[in-house]
Amino acid sequence: MISILKKVSRDFTLVLSGAQEAIVTIAELVNQHVQKVKLNIDATTLEKEIQGDQVNLGEKIYEHAEISLNQLYEKTEIHALIDKVLKTQKKLEATESIVSPYETLHDFERLLIRSDFVIQNIVISKKHSGIGLTIQELKLPPQMLIFFIKKRDEIVLAYGNTRVYARDEVTFLCEKEHIQSCIAFWK
Repeated sequence: MISILKKVSRDFTLVLSGAQEAIVTIAELVNQHVQKVKLNIDATTLEKEIQGDQVNLGEKIYEHAEISLNQLYEKTEIHALIDKVLKTQKKLEATESIVSPYETLHDFERLLIRSDFVIQNIVISKKHSGIGLTIQELKLPPQMLIFFIKKRDEIVLAYGNTRVYARDEVTFLCEKEHIQSCIAFWK
């Protein structure tokens, strides 16, 4: 009876964690969409502002059709409008060049799926022969590239002098055909 309760409890925990992951994923997608919409609204607002200022500038130039361009530029109101249009155009260019970190990550994931590479996480066991060694001292397989290591409550970038310990979670990239040998390296 107790083993059945433990199994039901474990299954229920798995279902809850799966539901939690799904909710987080949906929240991330909604946030990404909201950020895109916000950037589009900002860009549209800036474009309309530029158009309005250009119309005002055209009207001011038309009012002073008898003056040369150099004299027009010296007029404070026209000079101010030209500066405003140029500043707003720079803001628009900056807004249009923003790329969401989520968008970059999803592009990378799509590219990775179509490639011959895979990202793998593995927890280092207490029995691993490389406990306490640096990444450089481990003599990794040439097909493996370590990105980062999760150590208890922090993530550290994987440099040659980074030491590995039991229960560290290593995240690495390798070719799909070498995944088994790369996993075996950590066993």
